[in-house]
Parts: sequence; C-alpha cells; structure tokens
Amino acid sequence: MERDPEPQAERVGASAIATDADLGPDLPTADADGAETSTRWSRTADRVSGRVRSTGPVGRAFEAFLAYAALSGVLFVRGVFAHFSSWCISGCRQDTMVYLWSFRWMPFALGNGLNPLFTTHYVWAPGGVNLVWVTTLPGPSFVLTPVTLIWGALASDNLILWLAPALAGWACYLLCNQITSRFGPAFAGGAIFGFSSYVGHHMRGHVNLLLMFCVPIAVYLVVRRVRGRLGSRAFVVLLALTLLGQFSISTEIFVTMTLFGGAALLLALAFASKDVRRDLLATTLLIGFAYLIVFVIVSPYVLEVIRNRPPGSVRPLEANSTDPLSYVLPRSPTWLGAGALRQITSRSLERASDDTAYVGPVLLLLVALFAWFGRRSRWTWMLLAFILVPVVFSFGPTLHVGGRGGIAMPGAALARAPVISSAFPERFPLFAWLGIAVIVALFLAQAPGLSLWRWAVVLLGAVTLAVALPSPPYRTELRVPAFFADGTYQQYLHQGETDLLLPTHVGDEMLWQEAAGFWFRQSRGYVGDAHRLGLSDRGPGIATVGDSYDVATPPISRFLRYLQQQDVATVILRAPAPRAWDDLFARLGTYGITIGGVTLYRAPPGGWPPSTR
Repeated sequence: MERDPEPQAERVGASAIATDADLGPDLPTADADGAETSTRWSRTADRVSGRVRSTGPVGRAFEAFLAYAALSGVLFVRGVFAHFSSWCISGCRQDTMVYLWSFRWMPFALGNGLNPLFTTHYVWAPGGVNLVWVTTLPGPSFVLTPVTLIWGALASDNLILWLAPALAGWACYLLCNQITSRFGPAFAGGAIFGFSSYVGHHMRGHVNLLLMFCVPIAVYLVVRRVRGRLGSRAFVVLLALTLLGQFSISTEIFVTMTLFGGAALLLALAFASKDVRRDLLATTLLIGFAYLIVFVIVSPYVLEVIRNRPPGSVRPLEANSTDPLSYVLPRSPTWLGAGALRQITSRSLERASDDTAYVGPVLLLLVALFAWFGRRSRWTWMLLAFILVPVVFSFGPTLHVGGRGGIAMPGAALARAPVISSAFPERFPLFAWLGIAVIVALFLAQAPGLSLWRWAVVLLGAVTLAVALPSPPYRTELRVPAFFADGTYQQYLHQGETDLLLPTHVGDEMLWQEAAGFWFRQSRGYVGDAHRLGLSDRGPGIATVGDSYDVATPPISRFLRYLQQQDVATVILRAPAPRAWDDLFARLGTYGITIGGVTLYRAPPGGWPPSTR
C-alpha cells in the first residue's frame, strides 16, 4: 500500500494529471468541467472525500476491497451464501469438476507424500497423466487447503469466484490511485477492471483466468519504483513474489503478462523523456533480477511444461480469437443488447461465452474523449498504444470480421512459437482492459471537482458491461450420487483399485473421485483439452456427444481389451444403466448392482475373461 500522498504538489491538479517525472500523462482538462456542478453535489462530494482521506491509504484500500467484494456478492453470489458448500455459483460445469478435483488433490497428495504438481497415477491409471498442462491451480489449492478440508472443495471454488473480481478491482485501484492520488477516480478504474466483460464472461467458472490480480499489482510495483517510492531490494522481492503468485495460478497468464509487460516497457521507453527513460532502464534491470529469481525457483516445473507440451496449439486459434466487432457489439451473456444483435454477432468464429472483448460504444467514446483532451501528452499516446497491442494480437493469426476474412496478423508469430502457441488470443483483452481502467481513472481525475457528466459516462459504460444472470445458469446445486457422498463406496470398492467411471456428463468422473477422497484410482478422466489427443488412444472406445458421454455401448472386443490392459476392477455408471450395458456385462460374466444412484459392474472373481462369450 502506498503512503499518504504528502505534498499538495504531488496531487493531481486541475491542469495536469501528472508530469513526465511522475510517469503519468500531463493532460489538459475541459475549462467548464466542474463549474456547473451544483453546490449541493459539491458539498456532498467534499464530505465523502474528507471521510475517505481521513482513513489513510491502507484504510482507503481496505474500503475499496470491501466495496468490490460486496458488489461481487450482489452480482454473482446472491442466493449461494447459505449453500456455499453445495451450490455452484457459476453453474456446475465440466471445468468446475477439474477445479474441485484439484482443490482436493493438493491436501491429499501432500498428506500421502505424493508430488502434487507433476504426474499422478490416480487419473488415467496405471500410466497416469502429467498435471503441468492441467489447470490444477497449485498456488490457490495450497492456500485454500484449510477451507477445502473443513468446508469442502466447492467452498474453495466459490470463495475464489466471489473474491476474484474484488481482488482484481482492488489491485487495479492501487495502480490507479498511485497514478492519480484520488480515491474516487481510482475506485472507478478498479471497478471497470474488476467487473469488465473479461471477468463477467469468465464468471461461468474459469477460476484460473479470474485470478489475475497479480497483473495490475506488478504494474503498480513498477510505477512505484520508477517514481522512487519503493526501494530496489523491496521492489525485486515484491515483484518476484507477485510473479511467483501468478505462475502458481496460471502459467498462461504468467507468459502473456510477461509478453505484454515487455511491450509496455518498450512503449514507455519510446515515449518517455530522458530523465524518466533513465529511471525506466534502471527499473528494467531490477525486473530482470526478479524474473531470474522466479525462473530459478520454477525451473523444474518449466522443464516439465516444455517436456510434456502438446504438439501445436491445444485448440484451433482461429476459433479462439477475437472478432473486431466484439469490441463494439455485445454478445451473450451481456445484459444490454446481446439478444437484439445476435444475428450479427453469431457469425463470429469465437464462442459467445469466451468473448471477453466487449468494451461497448460508451467506453470507446470515453477513450476517444481522453485521447482528445490529452492529445498533447506523450503518455496519452503511450497508453493508447499499450491498449492497441493486445487488441491486435487478440485477433489471432488471421483477422476475421463477422466470421469472414483471411488477413494475416502479427498473432501468426505467436501461433508458431513453442508453449505460447497454446495461449488463446481471446484472452488477451485482459491487458487492454487494464489500460482502459487506467484511462477511466485519469479521465475522471482530469476534472478539478465533481464532474457529473464524466461520472455519468463512466457509470453508463459500467452498466453496459453487466452480464445477465442467470444466463448461462448460475447458482445451481452440485449433485453427487449418494454412493460417493455418504461413504457407501467403501463397502463395495477396495481402496487403491482402478475403476472405470462413466457418468452422464463429461467431468463428473473427477467429481466422483474427489467426493470419495481418492479412495480409488480411475482408468480415465477429464483433464482438459491439453491431453485430449494424446490420451484418446488409451480410452475404452466410449464416444462423447457435446459435454455428455454416449450411452451406447462400445465395441465389446475393444472394451474387454481395455478392461484387461488397464486392470479395471469395477465399471461405474450413473443409475439406471441402459439395458444394453447389462447385456454387455452378462457376456463378460458379471451383473450390475444398483445402489446410491450408480450401477456397479465388478470384475468376476477370476478377473475379466480372455474373450467374450
């Protein structure tokens, strides 16, 4: 947290937001701003600002966090607080099951002397699967171990979904406050970032992508160091911890924040005056030291990532890139206008639920006004350039407008690079949103007093970003068969045996294993897209239809060979199992037992037969 802005000279004045030495834009203000503000509004603003100033910088930051957390609770968590361990805030989806598995896996692995980071033989047994390309969130899983052990994995997942927007807003508030030294504008900037369309669209459950508060924290530390408000040793240590924190949450965001952070440094060096450039170069050297510390610590993990990287991108980048129209036109689940414009936006190659780019006409107008008012400041153009870089790269290797196109883009270079080729361009708007949030704070801070029209523009822009709930379904009950939930499995399954779990929905097998406390291993399991191709040949021949498993029985010869090779002890289906499965297992010499919401097919006493009857 920064100390109290001492001097009045360092505060943002009416005629300039910051000087080059402050690493902030010297932007002119509109002459009439604040002049027409009513006396009543001015007095109210003075009272509020006086109270805020009296709390000190730590108190103000804490108040900002509480406000963001309350807003997140109202928008996303309402109705779930009373069912925090049994209802899913974002809907119980297949990715949610991987996160729940991960939260339980961390304390289980540590308690049993297993490496929680690399290969596990509890999924895709007996060969196992390497977890470095699975979103296991090792950092949050470790920190939230007490929550998981006491209240369950779903409580940990819900806690992140509730607080992630608040943490993002709070971190951006620190950055904006460091630049503007004004609580109101900084709070507004934090709110825009913490509740952006990036956050709103990922609230369907992508906790690894929502926990990105380390990104603005890293920028905040750099700004403080360049301004001389943070010592070199403290800067290196704090930045290294911030980078380690982000690495432990999402290696994808760590890599992309490094990429776009480097671009931001180059832009700052290009636009800065001679004195500021000298400070920036010195800070860049310290950033290098921080990264060196991080890479020494995480080098074993990085080697595993490189050694086990999938060939090419995890998913086709063209279908996971942003359409330029997405920055202007809303898509579901955006609240305002998404339905009316669906005929146009549906042509985009990108799925609507993954489209995090929507800025909207109001905030785009705000950016244009900011550019006009600050057109004589070099820092204005640096900020705009910083926003433009991730926007351009978010288009992916090929530009598509309305689903049509074919123009090669700079993102093609990333598509050919190792490891980073698996980073989805549709997630790059995260960094553009950080620049937009700073612009919002500066736009408000330009006014010497309470500029109602500026605040109205920001408020209207924030409203247009709101997502419609419950669409997609939010706040749904997590349903676990009683067989796993009440411990019945211990009476029918031997501890440590390998079983084949075939629920109705893809991902539920991870939930079943987590609910049983890893009592058994499973011969397959949903671990995300990174392993889909590499593991498909090791499957039992069960097809999927969308997010569900096909209820049709597989070819019996291939299925029997799989059961034998994987040493499967029990096949578990959600009850009632289709009659065809009873017939299949009758040919293999065993019969089903239905109990606690599942149907079990145990291997015959002598093991699976060498051939079908």
